[in-house]
Parts: sequence; C-alpha cells; structure tokens
Amino acid sequence: QYPRPLQWRSGRPRRLGGAKLSAGIGIFYDALNLRTLSQHLDQRAISLFYSRDGRLTAGPLETFFVVDETRLRAPRYRNFSLGVERSLGGGFHGRVNYVNKRGRRGFTYMPLESPGPQNRFGLFNARNDHYDAVDFTARRTFRGQYEWVAGYTHSSARSDAVLEFSLEDPIFSGQGGGPLRWDAPHRFQTWGWAPVPAPRRFFLLRKLTLAYWLETRTGFPFRVVNEEAQLVGRPNSRRFPAFFS
Repeated sequence: QYPRPLQWRSGRPRRLGGAKLSAGIGIFYDALNLRTLSQHLDQRAISLFYSRDGRLTAGPLETFFVVDETRLRAPRYRNFSLGVERSLGGGFHGRVNYVNKRGRRGFTYMPLESPGPQNRFGLFNARNDHYDAVDFTARRTFRGQYEWVAGYTHSSARSDAVLEFSLEDPIFSGQGGGPLRWDAPHRFQTWGWAPVPAPRRFFLLRKLTLAYWLETRTGFPFRVVNEEAQLVGRPNSRRFPAFFS
C-alpha cells in the first residue's frame, strides 16, 4: 500500500515580521518487514538452565513463533510537523520545528499460553508508537559561503511494546512498554566551516578551510535480564552514559 501524498503549506505573513510558517501532515502505511513476517518459518530453540555447580535447574524449554497472516493488517502511521523560521538580526536565522508521530497497529510478538514446557510467541497488530520532538536551530552564513549551525532537540520516543523476541536473544518475559532503543531526550549538535587565515607568502594555505562538528546527547536506553533470561525491572529502564563526539 502506497502512502497518501503529503499536503504542505508555507507562507510569510506580514504581521509576523517576515517569519516563515510551514506545516505538513501525512498518513503512511509502514513497509512490511519480511524477517518479522517469516520468523515462524525459522528453526526452534531449546533452552536448558544449569546452576553454578552444573546441575540442571530448568528445561528443556522450546521457543518458537506462530503467525496467522489472515488476521494481520498493515501498520498505520500519522506524521505531523509545524515550523517557524525568521531572521534574528545580525545575520542570524532561527528556526523552531515541532514533530508529532503516532503509529498504530504495529507488528509485535506476544507470549502465548502453552500447555507444556514451551515458550510460544504469536504475531499481532498490538504495537502503538509515540514520538514528539521540538527542535531549535540557529545558523549564520559568512561571506556568502561559510556557514555556522547550532541546534538543540528535546524529544520522546516511546512504545507500548519495545521488546523484540528472537531465537538468538531469547527473553522469557511478557511484552512491555517503555522508551525505544534510539530514544534520546536531549541532543545538541553544532557544525561549521571557515577559511584558514594565512599570510600571502603561504600560498598553499590560502585555499584551506577549517571545519568542525560536535554532538552530545543522552545515552540510549537498554534492558537487563538475569541468568535465566528473565527481564529485570521495566523494559529499557536503564541508560548508557551520555554520548559525546
């Protein structure tokens, strides 16, 4: 199913001092992931659990996936954005942009009741995603070609089904909600370039340009499991240290 065409509108109302307003909204149907849809055709996993002294404590536990294609529908996403851009004086330009995304009917595997020692998962349209972000950007152009940009983004990316069950990394817990793996509430980045000042006699340096790029953000979230592959705490409730580059 193809996405519906976006309808964009922008303008420069006189009452806002030459500010540029832009907005957009679109409805999309997510591309189907063949790996997710065909996971039930993969092999099955057998798990055995041992104590520190080598005694068998649990298992064998069989893990496999089931899919009923007749009950699945294409995931649906609605994207909305609103932006304001205007001159700040002194050659600087500023922009504020808001992005709102809502996903419905996303694919996710859910644990199913099993009569025996089995870890069975079924594919359902049971995932709902939420993303909100506010972005502030300032830029200035020097000599008509050298540019400096700085921006800060405050965002939130969450879902009610963040666990990804697989045979390679089994988790023997129920599905749960929390921040997505790429959620970073705070992010700052800046970049720019400028000519390298050099005397006339150093003709080899007169055409050089000095450029830089810097980024720092909140560390990405991660989950914790114990020795029996049971989830500890809520999904993605812990974070890596702040990232700087």
